[in-house]
Amino acid sequence: MGVFSKLFGFNNLKIQKEGIFQEFKKEFSGNQEMINISKASWLSFRGTMFCKQQNYDYAINDLKEAIEIDPDCLTAYIPLAMSYRGKGMLDESIAILNELIQKKTSSEDKSTNLDFDLYCTLANIYFQKGDKSKTIECAKKAIEVENNPEMKKEIDEAIHFREISASEIDASQQIESLKKLIKTCENSQEKEII
Repeated sequence: MGVFSKLFGFNNLKIQKEGIFQEFKKEFSGNQEMINISKASWLSFRGTMFCKQQNYDYAINDLKEAIEIDPDCLTAYIPLAMSYRGKGMLDESIAILNELIQKKTSSEDKSTNLDFDLYCTLANIYFQKGDKSKTIECAKKAIEVENNPEMKKEIDEAIHFREISASEIDASQQIESLKKLIKTCENSQEKEII
């Protein structure tokens, strides 16, 4: 990162964040819960955009802050894990995803809409680490979630209410990649036994 982007980029981002947060305070005057939910959602969105742009340091800052403000902002966990992965911090990435699993397990919200991405991401990280058995386990869970009737119902509802488009949720290529990943790991494990 260059000197000018350090000087001007971060300050502009900070000013942008402060302005947005002031708007939330005005809009939800006195309702701290709504202010916090709004702040965390906004930070999660911006952090996800940074992650997609491979600006991992900015992504990590925003996503960690989103979770600090609202630990139930589940949409911040996967991009945070992916940002850590992008920086080669695989153990931190796995820890964040395991934290998400714990949150989802203890949560009253039993929706499965994050589960496919969660287990798909974990499978890829474990593969990167060389842990074949965990890769297979997580890849199979991702495929299982994708084939879950409850998941299909949630997706249909999201499409119906125009929260997502049908093209956004086509996981067929990812499923094929996961199947290849499982086969690669199983073949590799068989060779190790021989």
